Amino acid sequence: RAIVELEDQADVVTREVLLAVRKSFITPFDRGDIKDLIQSMDDAIDMMHKVVKMVRLFEQTSFEPRMREMGAVIVEAAHLTAEAIPLLEKVGANVTRLGA
Repeated sequence: RAIVELEDQADVVTREVLLAVRKSFITPFDRGDIKDLIQSMDDAIDMMHKVVKMVRLFEQTSFEPRMREMGAVIVEAAHLTAEAIPLLEKVGANVTRLGA
């Protein structure tokens, strides 16, 4: 249920970002890059939603070790993304951290 709610929230954010890009005369980054980034993030969240649906459909309650490893990598990537997004507001000041 939480994933479905978050996916809905992510869709709202995606629409808001795309609308803001269309309305902005000058953007801090290339418009195409902004659109590609938000679309990629939305696609990733959509895939997470699909995984949840499949887990529920097939009543999956246990996962193989490789599946758990993949999940851990995905969670780590999500944390890094959440940390990086606010840093984009001041790229110059945060270039070292963003490049790490």
